[in-house]
Amino acid sequence: MSSVYEDGLTGVELRAERVALVAATISTVLVAVGSFGPWAVVRIYSRNGIEGDGRFTLAAAVVAGVAVLTRYIHRRRWYFDLASAAGGVTVVVAVVAIIRVVNGSVELSRGIFNADIGWGLWLVFVGGLLLVASSLLGFMMTRNSDS
Repeated sequence: MSSVYEDGLTGVELRAERVALVAATISTVLVAVGSFGPWAVVRIYSRNGIEGDGRFTLAAAVVAGVAVLTRYIHRRRWYFDLASAAGGVTVVVAVVAIIRVVNGSVELSRGIFNADIGWGLWLVFVGGLLLVASSLLGFMMTRNSDS
């Protein structure tokens, strides 16, 4: 028999929700950092994410970050929905960008070149996946809460 804590959650659910919140916070930071990092690399030159679609992933990271931080304060269940949706947008943008880099070329100041995927784009992709997974976990663990 387990005890019931705040918001009608059991001890296991409360711990899982806290893990989900920490993972969502970390993944939001990963997406934000990756948005500024290089998305396409050609030899010693690179094109940063913020110069293109990284603006969208940065905006999604801000939305997710606000949702997750607000969840810490207001304890509303739907904040996990918002963070999960922002993570989904991030994953879609990252997949499209990966396909563009792999199948296309990148225009730099010295011409058009075939490029490799940069660490920033991989960080956005992984961070987006983690954000979706952690937000869904948090949502499922708060199924007994009122809001």
